[in-house]
Amino acid sequence: MQRFLSKIGWGEIAFKEKLFAQGVARVDDRVFVVNPAVSVEANMTEWFKINFGLGYQLTNGVDNFYFQKGDFDGLNFNMSFHFGWFR
Repeated sequence: MQRFLSKIGWGEIAFKEKLFAQGVARVDDRVFVVNPAVSVEANMTEWFKINFGLGYQLTNGVDNFYFQKGDFDGLNFNMSFHFGWFR
């Protein structure tokens, strides 16, 4: 079985920066993430499935001194094992 799916989410990338003279500063970016993917699933036995997936993560909203647009984008691969009783 072949599936096309997309994961969508939003959040924040945040960390504290220790400045020499000024103390500690908080650096944060609000981000939006889209991860379109395709996966293939195969029944190995009546009780075991295996799934392989390939996707690409796109992140919008990253722009600060340390990270630039595109630093969190990239290809991703996943593999999962499913145990149960399948028909």
